Order: sequence, then structure tokens, then C-alpha cells
Amino acid sequence: SLWEVDRQNHMRDDLQRTDLTIDLFKQYKKHLGFFRYRILIEGQKLVIPKIVRELLKFDSFSIVSPFLFIYLFSRRIKFDKLIKMLILPKKYKKQIADLDEPYIAG
Repeated sequence: SLWEVDRQNHMRDDLQRTDLTIDLFKQYKKHLGFFRYRILIEGQKLVIPKIVRELLKFDSFSIVSPFLFIYLFSRRIKFDKLIKMLILPKKYKKQIADLDEPYIAG
């Protein structure tokens, strides 16, 4: 489709690793802390296109892969809230809980 061609052209022509990219990832690490930062990076490895992975110098292996299955299983048995509470910042507890509530258009 036209959209896919445009996206491929954009990734080929416009994406690059710059000092701003490096600074952005330093800020992620600073504000998330090491553990959450690693989760972010490992999660990104699972979803970014190959060209972006190469630009960011990420390898293709993600340690998150096995844990993803555990998390998906925990959702089936309604155990995922505990996992979220352990991983996500406490100061966002209310907002995180709100994400689990079904949306009702009013």
C-alpha cells in the first residue's frame, strides 16, 4: 500500500542516530531507573523494525521474551495487577489501575 511504501521511505531516508537520540536514552535511564529502563529497552527490541534496531545498535535478542509469556498467562488468571504494581512506579498507582477499567463512553 501507499502508506507502507511511504513508511519504508521514511525509515530509510529520515531516521538516524544523533546526539539527541543518545541524550533521549540517557534521560529515559535517569527518569526510569536502571531496572525500568532495561524493561523499556528489552521491550523495544521486540517491536521496532530491523532498521531502527540497527540504528540504535540493539541486538535482536530480548530477555523479555520469556517473561512476556508469563505476563500474558498472569493476565488470564487475573494476577497481572500484582506484576504491574511491582514494576510500575507507585506514584502512578491510580492511573495504572484506571487503565484496567473498561472504557464506557458517556
